[in-house]
Amino acid sequence: MFTRRCYLALLTLIALMGCDSKQRSPVESQELAAVLYCSGDTAGWITPCGCTSGQSGGMSRRASIIESENGKPIYVDVGGAPAGITEYHVEKFLAILNGEKELGVVAHNLGVSELELSPQAWETIPERSGVPFVSTNAEPSSSANTPKGWIKKSVLVESHSTRIQILGIVSPRLVRNDHWKVSDPKQAILAEIANTKADVRVLLAYAEEPELIELAKSIPELSFVLGGPTGQTLPPRRHGRAIVSSATNKGKYLVRAKLTGSPEERLAGTKVIEVSSELPQNGKQDANLDRFYELLQQRDFSSRESGVATARVPHGVKDYEIAGSESCLKCHEADQHVWTGSHHSHAFASIQKSNAHFEPACQVCHTTGYALPGGFETVMASADRLGVGCENCHGPSLAHVKQPTKRTPFNAVDQCRKCHDLENSPKFDYATYWPKILHGKK
Repeated sequence: MFTRRCYLALLTLIALMGCDSKQRSPVESQELAAVLYCSGDTAGWITPCGCTSGQSGGMSRRASIIESENGKPIYVDVGGAPAGITEYHVEKFLAILNGEKELGVVAHNLGVSELELSPQAWETIPERSGVPFVSTNAEPSSSANTPKGWIKKSVLVESHSTRIQILGIVSPRLVRNDHWKVSDPKQAILAEIANTKADVRVLLAYAEEPELIELAKSIPELSFVLGGPTGQTLPPRRHGRAIVSSATNKGKYLVRAKLTGSPEERLAGTKVIEVSSELPQNGKQDANLDRFYELLQQRDFSSRESGVATARVPHGVKDYEIAGSESCLKCHEADQHVWTGSHHSHAFASIQKSNAHFEPACQVCHTTGYALPGGFETVMASADRLGVGCENCHGPSLAHVKQPTKRTPFNAVDQCRKCHDLENSPKFDYATYWPKILHGKK
């Protein structure tokens, strides 16, 4: 029997079927938007060192942001990932690339630090990493023996029925070697987009702020210009038709760009996000970091080959060499007792707790005389140079040990900020810290 209740239900069904299909919940609307995340200037910062609380950055927290996005966002990197050119830095770069690959990176632009790596390093990096590299205006010189086709001029991806072209440039003004041919960015971009159909064009530009803005204003086909190394992040601003923004500073920030909608909607949906210390860790990225630490333990890179620090021996100075803290005991017993009870003497144990004791970037401030003559070389060979010893502050003291009338070479108070810098010890205050290790002449 067709009751009044059935009749009302039928009317409701008809009304629902006739609703405008564009009217969706906020969550559904977000899922339909093409979203891009851009990182940059990682500078070897695969994870914060952990010397102080509240440090931002790290691949693990980066992943927690990107993977929390509704739908499947596009992930790119503007470049500047390596922190140096030694074999150690190459392995660290590869570990960062492995983390990017885990996040599904579609394009890693070649920044200045990438182009500073030797041609020999680039012979294996593309295959070992499996990451897609992009550069619209840079290519290896004819002398480089790199795999063919490993750099793309641009990358085309599609997201939510939106065709997106991703290009990448590096400023010629920032490149200072002859391993690469770097052409004019504007001409290279125009040549690449001439025969490519796209709804949105994103330029990854490793260039300083004025050049980012100039590219945005002079190439109206660009929708986004995302850059570094600008020193500080750039909040999204419209210049010409393009939105300009930047994520920089050791990978501590991401740019989240909304690629679909009106120009106003794109600008409103684009923002800079801090990779905050309050974010959760990501299991896959933590496993990647563990594998990197295992490799470091196997290799046990020496202080001299790591390239983290260099030591300059003053010309003509005899016995400019680390003698070891134990050599101070004979004449400075009271001072030695203060040191033994301090955190300085146990500095190496603190990085063992986080399994980072084979990490040169940590060893440089947690061992005695890193890279100096007679100082720390490797974990296995330098058991008596672990922890922060007397000579980290007073300088290589073999000459003083042999002849006490010769002063130690460093003015100790000048050495504090070498490790207690704004990154690792932002609350450092000499007047507060000195009483904790008060020693010497009163």
